[in-house]
Amino acid sequence: MTTKRLCVRDDAGAETCVTKAQLDTLLSGGGTGSVSSGGGNSSSSSSSSIDDTTTSTTTTSAGGDSSPSGGGVSSSIPDTAAPVITINGNNPATINVGDAYADLGATVSDNVDTNLGIYTYVDGVQMSSVQIDTSIAGDHTIEYRATDNASNASTASRTVHVVSPVTTTPVDTSTSTPSTTADTGTSTSTTTTATISLNTQSDLTGQADTTTSTTTTTTSTTP
Repeated sequence: MTTKRLCVRDDAGAETCVTKAQLDTLLSGGGTGSVSSGGGNSSSSSSSSIDDTTTSTTTTSAGGDSSPSGGGVSSSIPDTAAPVITINGNNPATINVGDAYADLGATVSDNVDTNLGIYTYVDGVQMSSVQIDTSIAGDHTIEYRATDNASNASTASRTVHVVSPVTTTPVDTSTSTPSTTADTGTSTSTTTTATISLNTQSDLTGQADTTTSTTTTTTSTTP
């Protein structure tokens, strides 16, 4: 039997018809084709570019809605922000010659990465822990460096001044005035004699203790 259209009907009476070109397309599995159904509108189409880099598909349901979908290269915002380093403690810091220096370190934060490490340098030399020579006066530079996973680097520095302690010389503010005694030709001496007797017992009449005091003063004058 030869026909221009091939129609197939199911038990419910729904009918689907295709032409030769549509059938050839369906059998080959490529190109663009559409199939009409007696029960309503249903169409599907697909297209593919030559280099297979972009694929889009349009599907139409029985209700007439169509939605395109496509696959492409997803894009994301690159990380260009450097980590932020915060120095703990005084900056600059000052310490006396001979004293031990204990560095308070620094903290680092990043907009994307977490748990970033900080590398410490003293006067350009990398150290696992900060050590400063305080035996002589001078200035030292401590650098804190951090790099995130996008290779954004950040640096912060602290200056440490090692100074000689300041000594203070006591100033004598006391004054003395010579004692001057006028010679009047008269010499006076005073002798004081005190006699104190205490009665440590009370009499039978209940009288209080009595105290007797005698004072003798003698003054002599020599012309």
